[in-house]
Amino acid sequence: MLRRADNVTLDHRPNFFTGRGPIEVTVGRKFYRLGKFSRAEFEDREWAQMTRPAAIMTVDGRRYWQFDNKFYWENDGLTSGEVYALLVTREQRNRQRIDRAQATVAMGSQSRRSASRQAIPDDQKQYIWARDEGRCRNCGSTSELQFDHIIPLAMGGSNDDANLQILCGPCNRSKSAGLTTRR
Repeated sequence: MLRRADNVTLDHRPNFFTGRGPIEVTVGRKFYRLGKFSRAEFEDREWAQMTRPAAIMTVDGRRYWQFDNKFYWENDGLTSGEVYALLVTREQRNRQRIDRAQATVAMGSQSRRSASRQAIPDDQKQYIWARDEGRCRNCGSTSELQFDHIIPLAMGGSNDDANLQILCGPCNRSKSAGLTTRR
């Protein structure tokens, strides 16, 4: 399990004359020193962790990682690629949650129960089909196509053209009651 570690700090203490010095890691109240690095090596490491998780050290069975100026720990023996995948999907889920919250706020005082499911008129279906070129807006598939509400009716969406799109069955099911954005 990958967890955020808010009690970790990392600092470079270079020698004034040589420019080389240890990286000092503080975890809670404990203090650790890692080998000697030049300023350039430390700066390269700091830049690299912005795009890919960097392993810092292992203490008491916990491996500490730095990614995008944040610290994490795990005890499952994960690789850098696995840590990256977990953190990126976590951020995507957070982004979806924020989008849903903003859509809920945007609908204002309108009650969720007031949204009624009405049939989409045939002429509107033809317009949406032509606009989306008979393809899934998400993956481009041409099979198992369905009309979908971008903002679900339950969240205050409507049957307006701007709120309708075509999705294939798998994309529509993976969306569930969430929100998707047009490409």
